[in-house]
Amino acid sequence: MAKIVNLCQEFYVLNTGHIPESKEKLNRYIIKIKKQVTNDCDLTELLDLIQPNTNTEELFKLEIAIAVGNISFPLTSLKRGNLLLIKRILRYSEFLRYAFRQISAEQLVVEVMPCLSYSTKIKLLNKLAMHLDDEYLLETYYNGLQFEYPDFLIYVLPGCSIEFIKETINQPNYSISERSLYLTIKNKIMLLGDDLKTIEQRYGIFSSFPKAIAHLANNNVDLFWLLEENFRFTVELGALTTKNVLRNNLEKIQLGEDLLNILDWNMFHKNEVTFLKKMICSY
Repeated sequence: MAKIVNLCQEFYVLNTGHIPESKEKLNRYIIKIKKQVTNDCDLTELLDLIQPNTNTEELFKLEIAIAVGNISFPLTSLKRGNLLLIKRILRYSEFLRYAFRQISAEQLVVEVMPCLSYSTKIKLLNKLAMHLDDEYLLETYYNGLQFEYPDFLIYVLPGCSIEFIKETINQPNYSISERSLYLTIKNKIMLLGDDLKTIEQRYGIFSSFPKAIAHLANNNVDLFWLLEENFRFTVELGALTTKNVLRNNLEKIQLGEDLLNILDWNMFHKNEVTFLKKMICSY
């Protein structure tokens, strides 16, 4: 008990200096905690003894809890809707992955979501979809949210399995914008295979959402040319994207003369037009 009290006293000493100095001391303090607090009982006792009086002290207590893997105080912070603490929690992707694997869909819906603002709900669900790395849990979150928070389902869907995504978007009455659909599938687009043709025919994602094609051209040129063969895009990529696609992937270009007619040369500078035409014709 004396050890815990001493650690708690050190916490308050930290806050007598300026914030940058205190944060530097905090790192050393956390190292000491990890060495001296040997079980969950001691840790709970320590966190209970720390009663923050300022936002800085609140943040310090939160940092301590996150550093030692305690989810109780951060979860309480989420429920309280303290924006300052929530922003700090959302910075720790590794901690979110660890913490939310211990939080059920029911807890998320009943205890966490009601306390968050609209924008914070979106940020949290986006983070979980990106970093949780647990498709099954995200699917349970999706199913848990669909009745109480249907407007937020789109932010969870990208983290679900490709089978779950296909099953969801292929439902007869399912409605989604082209942009939202692309954001959902862009990181798993190579896994869709022949289903991508069906998706394009139903949603017109590549014909209706030009930014999807530009993103594809910049980030996955092989797939871009494969889809171009299937769908014959008429969209203008933009000067920079077009140059990148042509310069680095000449071997993918077929029918160079046709490409000359497709491109909108008015969007390029004269020197760029000359460069691109020479590049295409030389191929």
